Amino acid sequence: MPIDQGGTAEDEGHFDLPVGSILIKTFSLQTKLIETRILVRLSTLRWKGFSYEWNEDVSEATLLSDYKDRTVGTQVWHFPSQVECLLCHTEAAGRSLGPTTRQLDRVAGGGDQLDRMVAAGLLATRPKALAPYPDPRKPGPVENRARAYLQTNCSFCHRPGGSFGDMDMRYAASLLDTNLCDVPSARGSGDPALPSVRVAPGNPAESFLSFSMHDRTIYAMPRLSSNLVDPDGTSVVDQWISGIASCPVAPLN
Repeated sequence: MPIDQGGTAEDEGHFDLPVGSILIKTFSLQTKLIETRILVRLSTLRWKGFSYEWNEDVSEATLLSDYKDRTVGTQVWHFPSQVECLLCHTEAAGRSLGPTTRQLDRVAGGGDQLDRMVAAGLLATRPKALAPYPDPRKPGPVENRARAYLQTNCSFCHRPGGSFGDMDMRYAASLLDTNLCDVPSARGSGDPALPSVRVAPGNPAESFLSFSMHDRTIYAMPRLSSNLVDPDGTSVVDQWISGIASCPVAPLN
């Protein structure tokens, strides 16, 4: 499998998957299968996503022709349409999203994941060393953990060339380059009850970034397949915002 080795501070260790590659992700609740998603690279430029719904006795999964919402236990489960798949798996973020060195360079499931991929023949050689993203739910500097959360949950759209390219939520972007701190928020700007800036230093309650993570209505982020608030994610991002003393200032030319 070819790998984009990058070499800049922004390098994510993106895996350049060959044409014909198939990525499979399966979701379950209390060990019961709910959905399987498949992402296929059909050509150099074309990717396509598919969503399969598992039946109640988990004996068969059916390909869905469009999006679907289904009540599962106490929550609503959103099955994305083929169009919706590519709204998150953006071209700017490399489509595949998860298979990157920084995501996979960790020990899980009984061994080092990259070494196991090499042993299985999925990688010709081990990629060059890149520090893995910090786990947002484990101890460590709160800024690094919050920025890692934004990298994995938000940066596929909020990055240069992405769907919302005026913000850069990649892990390596400086706070100034994120274009978040004290920057007016366009979303909800007509409602005086909503936060007016993307990030208000030291004040999550006045930050639209925090508000959109807590909100589950029209302002909810992420926009798709997210019907419940993530308490760990909102907590670490709010802690990060609370610790921002002031916004950086761009140097004079």
